[in-house]
Amino acid sequence: MDIMNFLWLITIPLVSLFAHLIYTDSYSVPKHFFLSFSALITFIVLYARALRRKNITMYCTIFHLFFILFWTASLLSIINTARVNPYLIKGSLDVSLYLLVYVFLSVFFSNYLEQKEKIENMLFAFLIAGVIVAANGLLNYYTGYDIFVGLSPGLFYRERIRSTIGNVIFVANFLNMLMPIALYFYFRKTSSNLMKSFAFVSVTLFYLVLLVGNVRSEYLSWIVQLIFMTLFGLLEFGKRKRSLKFVLSREIFKEKLTQILLITVVFVIAGILFVGFPNILNHNKRMGEFILTSLSSRFETKVINEDLMRRKVAWLSAIEIWKDHKVFGQGVGTYRFFGGPTVAKVCNKVPKYRAAWQLFDTVHNDYLQVLAETGLVGFGLMITTFVLLVIYVFKNYEKLPAEKKAVFMTLVLTFVPFAVQMFFCYPVQILPNSLLALFSISAGVGRYLNEREGTKFNVKMSLKSLVPLGILLLILLTSSVYLRASRFLSAVYLRQGKVALNSVMNLYDIKRYKDRENSKAKKADNIETSSSVDDEIRNDLLTALVSLYNSIKFDHSNGLSYYFLSHLLGNDETFASVRKVKKDFVEVILKEYNGKFDLLKRLEEVLTENEIVDLQRLYSSLDLLNHSERFFADPVVQLAKVEKLSKIIKKLSEVQIKQGVSSELRSILKAEIEVLYTALSRSALRTIYEYSGGWVLYFRIKNPDIEIATRIGGDVYRELIYYIGTSGQLDSRKIDLIKQISDFEREVCLDLESNGYWGIPDAGLIFFTVLAEKQASTNKEWSKQILRSVLDDYHKIYDKIAKKLREGEEFFLRRTTDLRESVSTLLWESLHKSQLGIEDKTVQSFRKAFDEAIRKFISYDFSRYVHLYISELSKAEISDWNSLYATSPWKYFTSPVVFSALNHLQSVGDMSIVGRIFKISQLMVDPFYATWPFLYERYQIFKSTYEYAQKLYESLLKSDTKEVFTR
Repeated sequence: MDIMNFLWLITIPLVSLFAHLIYTDSYSVPKHFFLSFSALITFIVLYARALRRKNITMYCTIFHLFFILFWTASLLSIINTARVNPYLIKGSLDVSLYLLVYVFLSVFFSNYLEQKEKIENMLFAFLIAGVIVAANGLLNYYTGYDIFVGLSPGLFYRERIRSTIGNVIFVANFLNMLMPIALYFYFRKTSSNLMKSFAFVSVTLFYLVLLVGNVRSEYLSWIVQLIFMTLFGLLEFGKRKRSLKFVLSREIFKEKLTQILLITVVFVIAGILFVGFPNILNHNKRMGEFILTSLSSRFETKVINEDLMRRKVAWLSAIEIWKDHKVFGQGVGTYRFFGGPTVAKVCNKVPKYRAAWQLFDTVHNDYLQVLAETGLVGFGLMITTFVLLVIYVFKNYEKLPAEKKAVFMTLVLTFVPFAVQMFFCYPVQILPNSLLALFSISAGVGRYLNEREGTKFNVKMSLKSLVPLGILLLILLTSSVYLRASRFLSAVYLRQGKVALNSVMNLYDIKRYKDRENSKAKKADNIETSSSVDDEIRNDLLTALVSLYNSIKFDHSNGLSYYFLSHLLGNDETFASVRKVKKDFVEVILKEYNGKFDLLKRLEEVLTENEIVDLQRLYSSLDLLNHSERFFADPVVQLAKVEKLSKIIKKLSEVQIKQGVSSELRSILKAEIEVLYTALSRSALRTIYEYSGGWVLYFRIKNPDIEIATRIGGDVYRELIYYIGTSGQLDSRKIDLIKQISDFEREVCLDLESNGYWGIPDAGLIFFTVLAEKQASTNKEWSKQILRSVLDDYHKIYDKIAKKLREGEEFFLRRTTDLRESVSTLLWESLHKSQLGIEDKTVQSFRKAFDEAIRKFISYDFSRYVHLYISELSKAEISDWNSLYATSPWKYFTSPVVFSALNHLQSVGDMSIVGRIFKISQLMVDPFYATWPFLYERYQIFKSTYEYAQKLYESLLKSDTKEVFTR
């Protein structure tokens, strides 16, 4: 067997099937490395052969020329990358050189595939890989188990179809691209019965995945494929003047008719099984519930509009980036760094888009991503190439002999779903999709199939030109492999570091629990267990530290690694443990990422060694975040910076007021605090600006559950206010900064409420109301000013929310009743499957308890709730507010409902059933599943808080009147 054939028959399945989350969080990163490595091996073999012959004659087309020009445009775009952010040059060069790999492969495939058998062999390799992808996707879909990446039970059914590619959209796209190939082998006259059977199975599997995947863009591509097939048919009938009667009378059509009928019957039966009646294929769903309901929901006007709005935000962000660099673009591969801030710019410019905020790392439109990253030059070359390809397809089809038409049409129809998906997503960046697309185009314009004059030419090179050009290309391809390997290894180490760090956090929880138990029981036999936990913590911490450090060494643009390493060093517990175990290594990191040696040296006179180290690690973790900010444009990085800056400012402020500190050092500390405060202010405002809205999708920004929202990690605005409020003395500047944050929060919430989404600006409202109450006895005038400002600022959204509660109580009740029905249905179906005979009794008891919970919830006195909560906060220091989180009335009233469902399971010995019923019952208090009850109480709490501020202001005014009257 030819070595090239052997190499690519291995490479195609490898880049299609290699996936294991034990190595990286990304399915594609290792595949890109394997592809570039195979390309390098291919080049070395071909170059060695050419040197032996001392010359080479290479077949090329105008399309290859345009591809080379496009690669040149990508290379030139790096100039703008260097101007804007030199740290990103290596990443852009990596993408550009990887694009060169594709250019080389396009030329290679076009030259190598000079025989039909070679094309068919590689198409069949793709088909085999596709069958495994489809079978694995369906296995995961039905069982939650993936043979490559293990269990994924937490995902919804549709989301499980990730297989080895990483996303249901890209799995569906790959299989849709393979559908014409499977049909080609199924209908091919020379196919053996075994081959036909395999192709038939392939088509069926692909159809099932596409049916349950509900990927709208892939259904659209079917329409485009039908258009192309119709045009091919018109060319066939028109050119040869064949009538439909002539075609139907031919023996070959009669042979194919049986095959067509067979596959049609299978498709219809599969459709009936999925749609028609309960069975194992549709998870025993009722008629139409499984496919039609889910599919119709994907095509609802509201859903389409929301999805389109999110896509539109990303598309507009690409255009915003392009406006700054119209000719050569921002730089190839840089959207993932500039997309986040630009999306925020788009959302804040057009308030209706705030609900669509997402941290896009791709444009979700490869055409516009090319425009943003390579400008008009790259975009123009790509569009021109596509137009020429469409012309070529039909002109070339007319000239092809009959024996070549089927394979040519197959290649064209294979590329169509890819080209359609490029408009809605980013298949260019996904393997194996992009490799199959490259193969189909390269083979389609290659030696065997290109009959079109004027599009092809031969390039001849003698040894004199072959040697330097070959060496240059060898260096470039080797560099690409090196850069791809670096990114791969960086991703591997990042994965290891994240897993180890998460393990450490879980172990700390276990340790705290065991320490509490030991202190209660005071049993010596528990000490050994606690010690084993300590050993695990030390081992995992070392793994996390070394892995994240290595990740950065391999790829300096891996912002996530900087972020997690900063978290490790900036956390009191983890840093203390790591320093004990690996002090020398920690010192290396502290020195490498710390630019405050002079300041820390001056502080040695007034601080202990531990305090110096504590400040040093905070500065180091801050420096790491500064690095991360350059590469990873996530507002979480800015939020983490605010936390670190807050802690440093607080520590330096405490030093500044110490006795025995020289005036010179006080002056230095004052200047340093000013610099840090400026950074804190900038980071805080940038955080809220870049998050914009977005909590419609990401509850991390603002969670509907008041319990989660009042803890650190549940509401960005509360977090920022907390960090600013605890960064030393709460002076007028910090209050002004908090006012800016609360103003922005109110503005965004008002925009979202006006556009049909929820927005409750209670972080600033609670803070200033509590602050006014705390100061009411000592600084009454200042408190009145604060309250007057609060009442004026929040009046508009208060009216809107009060009106919503007055007019919408029935709506809230109806949505809560819908929640009762959906949970009741899940309970009944789960118990019915278990055949315990208690489903009716359990559900009846559940519904009765639920209705009682709703009655109590609706009649709850939220005014008293707010009075108690604000009183508690006003008595505490701001630094303690984090521990004084609010409780959820909804959770309180629904806790008996859970027990009402479990009471009937006391005699059930199978704990898996009990656990399943408990999980279903818990959906009532899942803010994602049961959003409306949580929103209702949040609206009520906001309304009551505003009214509390109103009463407090009025009471202060009355006290003034009494004082005047008394005097």
